[in-house]
Amino acid sequence: AYGWTALRRPNWGFARQLVVLGGITILLAAETLIKFPFPTIPATVPTPLLTLRVAPPEQAVITLPWKDNNANLRALYWQTIHQHPIIGGRVYRDLPTGYPEHDFISQLLLAGDEKDIAPTPTNTQRQGVLSALGVNWVLVDARADADRSAYNQLVTRVGPPQSADAEVALF
Repeated sequence: AYGWTALRRPNWGFARQLVVLGGITILLAAETLIKFPFPTIPATVPTPLLTLRVAPPEQAVITLPWKDNNANLRALYWQTIHQHPIIGGRVYRDLPTGYPEHDFISQLLLAGDEKDIAPTPTNTQRQGVLSALGVNWVLVDARADADRSAYNQLVTRVGPPQSADAEVALF
């Protein structure tokens, strides 16, 4: 109110006051926008999510790959459909400690088989780790996996998907 009163100077004239106050109002509104244009996704339900929805509810899901915030937003939206706990989902801010569980599982499933000091785990060992962590399902986001590298790696690691469409594959 003090700022408004200070800007309403009688010697400025009505048109100048209107332009200044309108400009400030637009700047204040633009400052509060999170992202413009606001990202949207179609509110469709991919078939693999309907398959996952009928699975026992205590089984956890991880969505791969997780390259950007849009992939995370899709994973959060999909979680509202399939209703299973998800590994690594975040709403807005990253945790300062990172997402060690998500990073570990992602590396376990998507890392190559290059020779290293320690031997790489076998596919059976990888599946055992997933089982021990309570991760029963892996969703591959087709938009985040444009080159299909994650999809192909998972086919090698755990076999063909149980359900797939253009948006998502369920392993």
